[in-house]
Amino acid sequence: MTRFSDIVRLRDKTSRKDAEPSDMGSDEKLWFSEFDIMRVPRNDPEGGAKSLSLPEYQGPVTAAYHKRLADRSREIRDRVEGDQVLDPTDVRSDLNFIIDNDIVDDVYDYAMCASEHREETYSHPLEVTFVALRLGKGMGYDRDRLLELGLAAFFENVGMYKIPGEILCKRGRLDEKEMAVIRNHPEMSRQILLGMAEPYHRLADVALQVHERWDGSGYPKGLKGNEISETSSIIGLADTYVAMIKHRPYRDKLLQTEAIKLIVKEGKGLFPARLLKVFLD
Repeated sequence: MTRFSDIVRLRDKTSRKDAEPSDMGSDEKLWFSEFDIMRVPRNDPEGGAKSLSLPEYQGPVTAAYHKRLADRSREIRDRVEGDQVLDPTDVRSDLNFIIDNDIVDDVYDYAMCASEHREETYSHPLEVTFVALRLGKGMGYDRDRLLELGLAAFFENVGMYKIPGEILCKRGRLDEKEMAVIRNHPEMSRQILLGMAEPYHRLADVALQVHERWDGSGYPKGLKGNEISETSSIIGLADTYVAMIKHRPYRDKLLQTEAIKLIVKEGKGLFPARLLKVFLD
């Protein structure tokens, strides 16, 4: 469910009906709203995704585990919306299998195609999780650290399920009150995750920091540098990238190459230099 204004400044590529002509001059560059990253629409009746072919080489195990995690993501959303306690045991077990059998890259490839056909609110966590796991592999993480990273990525955005649909799916700009609701979602994620068993409370601290940025420009606490956990920075970067390459009701998606170039160029100071290098590699 993370900040475009953290990353990019470029021409608005969408024909937004709510913009006044004086606001959209041909030479004017605009910050994409930070809430583009977080506003993951439940449904977009007017802007259906283009159909993609799933990778032909993917085997039944890859497809099965992708489906299992998609179903678990949907269940998590339903439980959060119903104020029920979350149990990460099944997700941990699935991620454990995927990591131990070295199929992270396969599930990543499958997820990035299959998710075009799925509702965004429960496909987004899968995409973020497997981008984060690939980054973790590039950082040299061992099995246990990859497992913790994947688990944290899968649950980091659960607070978004408490945001009203009329805000998430709004096609125009958010007003100040709506922005305040969105900005509160890391704390909501934290509170939800603190309701899990005590060994998983560390996931709550990660979720609270995902929107913090290396130069102190993030939120909710404006943390800087090493005050932000590396896990949170990895997930924040993964979340940003995934949101940039996906369609939203209020903007077009970027090509993967465009998103990568913009993040590497404009992300200096927002994420650790080592992480950006791994992302580019």
